[in-house]
Amino acid sequence: MRDQDEERRLLDEVDTDSDDVATQLSINDEAGEIVELEPVASPKSSFTLLRIVGLVVALCLGSLVVVLFAMSRHAGAPFDDSQLAIPLHPTEHSTRDPTTLTFEWHVTLGTKAPDGVEKQVYLVNAGQFPGPTIEGRSGDRIIVHVYNDLADEGVSLHWHGLRMQGFNAMDGAVGFTQCPVPAGSSFVYDFRIRDDEHGTFWWHSHSQLQRADGLFGGLVIHEPRPHDANIADQQEALLLIGDWFHRKQSDVLDWYTSPRSAGNEPVPDSMIINGRGRLEQLPTSYPKIYQRNTAQSGEYRNLRFGNPALNPNHTFPALPTTATGHDRDQASPLKFSDVHLNLATLSSKDEPSPIVTAEEEQTVLFYVSTQKLAVNGNKPIGFVNHTFWQPQPLPLLSQNRSSWDDHQFIPFIGSGSKPTKVKLVINNLDDGSHPFHLHGYSFSVLSSFRAESGSGFGSYNPYDTPESDSPGQWNREKPLRKDTISVPRKGHVVLTFVADNPGMWMLHCHMLVHLGTGMATGFQVGVPEDEEHLYGMDESAARLCKASN
Repeated sequence: MRDQDEERRLLDEVDTDSDDVATQLSINDEAGEIVELEPVASPKSSFTLLRIVGLVVALCLGSLVVVLFAMSRHAGAPFDDSQLAIPLHPTEHSTRDPTTLTFEWHVTLGTKAPDGVEKQVYLVNAGQFPGPTIEGRSGDRIIVHVYNDLADEGVSLHWHGLRMQGFNAMDGAVGFTQCPVPAGSSFVYDFRIRDDEHGTFWWHSHSQLQRADGLFGGLVIHEPRPHDANIADQQEALLLIGDWFHRKQSDVLDWYTSPRSAGNEPVPDSMIINGRGRLEQLPTSYPKIYQRNTAQSGEYRNLRFGNPALNPNHTFPALPTTATGHDRDQASPLKFSDVHLNLATLSSKDEPSPIVTAEEEQTVLFYVSTQKLAVNGNKPIGFVNHTFWQPQPLPLLSQNRSSWDDHQFIPFIGSGSKPTKVKLVINNLDDGSHPFHLHGYSFSVLSSFRAESGSGFGSYNPYDTPESDSPGQWNREKPLRKDTISVPRKGHVVLTFVADNPGMWMLHCHMLVHLGTGMATGFQVGVPEDEEHLYGMDESAARLCKASN
């Protein structure tokens, strides 16, 4: 009994001492040791008051941090690297006057793991992947100083979707308008955006296969509008969606051009959005928490989709739900809207552009196919009208036609004071689709057709078959305007554009393995008497070539 009373007395003394004496601990940063200091007497009431004051200060500081974060987000501060969307600033650009935007980009190589698998990728300005997003408005002048800091590769940049009217030499198409910027050299891209040109575009390398290894970025041109203080600013974000290979694209092309591929296109390893993705085998050395881009009830949110993958069919499941304060792992019935978009055959929402009076019409007929010829070791070759494209040492823009070799299939379009209206028919004889991109122009999609399996090639020749008897459905009322079109497998598209932009413009399949094996052609647009390309020749387009060779 005495032992129990003694234990209670000792416990009471220890409890009393623990309230009156605070033992201070200090960490020796250099040695990494914890050192116990001398006890310091502290009245119990003072310690309790200190804890209350500390809690109040912590709550106040926490609230301040939340307020500052909210203010920074409202002010349009850039997202941190854990966020997926690239923020845009439409009000800032659409309400200002045209100006000159100047950039300096250093292109290098580095190691990244976009989807958890490490790979050598192209970087801009010591680490940015994808490259910077350019935002501007109609009428802006864009100047980009490109420094090629790579060891042994050339670089060129193409401004995908911009018409580049009056700036053909700045288009960046190797073999057509320039040679690559040599390693260790620099080049200045200097061009002006048309006053009526706006939309969501992108820029990417047009040299070798660099685009597939990360040398690309966003390009958004906002439509000018007056500032209205009564209209709330829109929140807009850019999503760059594309395929991703774990191997270098040069290795992918080597596989594709070998007989063991049997002409089958390589399958990507994953998909990335703004340079980020995820595999099931995501290594723990790359943990990442991503913030969702969630719109609150009643909020307007606009997402721009730049699509390097160029797939014409997408399904967007929209999930309208009511947010609550609970976080549960349980299945809940959700209503959703399946909106199936066929980007190849949509009608335009806006009123069509007025029809330009043309002096004459010209029809250009193309047949594209991938063939494996025994004389070429059964390697797949991309053909356009039985011709495959191979760049010459000097770009076509810097030469006249008599200097071209005999294998350049570049139709001439003579366009005088009243520009020529061109009808372009692309027939696809392959079992897979081909995304074709036209530089320097946007076109109207009049017809798109795909033959049923086993019912032939689905091709269309306007010289043999009148339009009324063609297999496709025609849309002349509100045709969709595009610069890239997916030509269906065993099918065709009929496109039209007005040839009012003189120059040397490339037309090619945007799948790199097809472009890399020759599936490209182009147009020479000039005054009718310049078919030999004497007046339109620009010798300055070859100024990079001597250093490249």
